[in-house]
Amino acid sequence: MSKLPDNLIINQRATDLAQKMADGLGFTVSWTFRGTKLTPDELRSRLTIAGLDPDTVDDIEPLDGIKAAVREFTTKDGKKVVGRAAITKKDAYRVIIGIRHLEHRSGDDEAMDAIQQETLVYDLMNNTWEDPGTSDEAGKLRERVLDRQTYYDGNAVREKLVMPMVRQASGVQWAKGVYFTPTENAEVIGNLQDALRGTDTFFLEVGGIVRGVGQEGKVYRSATETLGGQLEAITTQIDGWVDMTRRVRTDTVDHVMGRFDELMGTAQMYEAALSVSLGDLQDRITELRERAHDVVNAKDAELGGRDSGGSVSRTEALAAMETAQLAGTYLAITGEEAPADRDDLIAKLDAALQALEEGDEEDAAA
Repeated sequence: MSKLPDNLIINQRATDLAQKMADGLGFTVSWTFRGTKLTPDELRSRLTIAGLDPDTVDDIEPLDGIKAAVREFTTKDGKKVVGRAAITKKDAYRVIIGIRHLEHRSGDDEAMDAIQQETLVYDLMNNTWEDPGTSDEAGKLRERVLDRQTYYDGNAVREKLVMPMVRQASGVQWAKGVYFTPTENAEVIGNLQDALRGTDTFFLEVGGIVRGVGQEGKVYRSATETLGGQLEAITTQIDGWVDMTRRVRTDTVDHVMGRFDELMGTAQMYEAALSVSLGDLQDRITELRERAHDVVNAKDAELGGRDSGGSVSRTEALAAMETAQLAGTYLAITGEEAPADRDDLIAKLDAALQALEEGDEEDAAA
């Protein structure tokens, strides 16, 4: 019989048949977090424990911390939001932030006006407050800014640590916020548990799925839907190449071709685990790979060859896409609803694509 890795902890509420898990279908993985705060160094350390590249965790740029804090900041009267913050002006030297109260427009019970109450000014050159404001609201906003400039939150732990490991374990979406990973990759999930051990604000739940209890069909549907969604995201990216006026970057093409290899390997793993055919999905992967080659070759012929630099960047390509297209791609890759803010969506989608690329590089190195 197979043996589970010693560091894998299965939620006993999910199953008390641990040995059956060794020969089972796999595991469900989910998580909850509240009040999670990790410095960049602390998050890098946990990535190292998991076997991921710690260099994927950047220091927090002061401006990024300001943007996050302003986006999250509200004042309330009971449960009712009565005030928000907004960046009213920004240049290379300073950021001007307004604290605004929401008031009903005269003669209209539904329309709200944002009335500027106070202005704060942050000096980007010296990373300090030029005008910190004087109200209690200003004080709370400054505290939030400092917090977001100092710590990564649970969303970053999910993005930088949890999801890369779930993808490395060939995870597919089981339900909203829940992923299934095959037994063959149990060691990866055990390593993720090791990396999260000692945190008291981020909790990983791992449950076992045994064979012969009617779950094979759901695993099959989850695998085909998740892999199909990822193929749709790649299709969208390739469609974007067709309309580009610049060459497709060599590293971008290499990344996409690597994704095809990863998807094919995942499809074959699930095919073997479930003893079913995923031939249609594998045919789609093969056909899309061929289309990608055809598009790149046509673009090379049109523009006289392809080079490794000077072409459109991934961020530029994302910025040129429609918001609905971005949201669909984000959902396909992460299994989560897209952020409402477009700039935030582009940044997080860029990071998710980067994480996929780095996962491919690690697999190749191994």
